[in-house]
Amino acid sequence: MSTQNSKEVKTEFITKLGIPFGNNLYFLHNRLTTLHVIFEEFNILYHEKNGNVGTINKYMPTMGLYLQNILWDYMLLEIAKFMDPPASLQKKNKNISLSSSLEFIEEPNLKKKLEDKLKNLKTQTGYVKEKRNKSLSHFDFEYNTGIKKIHNTSIASIRETLRLFSEYLNEYHNFYFNSTFHYSGDFISGGARSLLYHLRLLEKM
Repeated sequence: MSTQNSKEVKTEFITKLGIPFGNNLYFLHNRLTTLHVIFEEFNILYHEKNGNVGTINKYMPTMGLYLQNILWDYMLLEIAKFMDPPASLQKKNKNISLSSSLEFIEEPNLKKKLEDKLKNLKTQTGYVKEKRNKSLSHFDFEYNTGIKKIHNTSIASIRETLRLFSEYLNEYHNFYFNSTFHYSGDFISGGARSLLYHLRLLEKM
């Protein structure tokens, strides 16, 4: 599956699982792949201990800070959406989330295994739900004025969450496709390393 383009992957999902289930699972697969890419780009720019943050602060301090906040909030919001219930607003609006694909599973052992993993994930990602409710969805007064504090989020906690998401979706890959997908496999950065390369060219001018 990893050698196919996105259209071929989607076609395989739908052919194997049917339209509703296939579309649901492909959407999650595609979004998690993207989320891993964003995480790795963020890690290159702001977390690797190689002087990259210093380069950004030197040549684009304000824009660098904006980009850092945008990417960070994007990752947290995406994780929160992965953990949404299958429906919201009195079950009138359906969501695509990790729990939404459970309704299509007929094999009881697989369903039980995924339900157990989902319980663990809800505990693991509690920090994200609080952040979304207090800061990302709206400006909570007590949180944004410093009256109350929210649990700090670390890059390590996001990395662990993405690992668990990958493990969860690979249960589907294993059962239905007899394969696994390396969501965090060999990653070749485009934007992040290119940005740093061009910024460092300024030092030689």
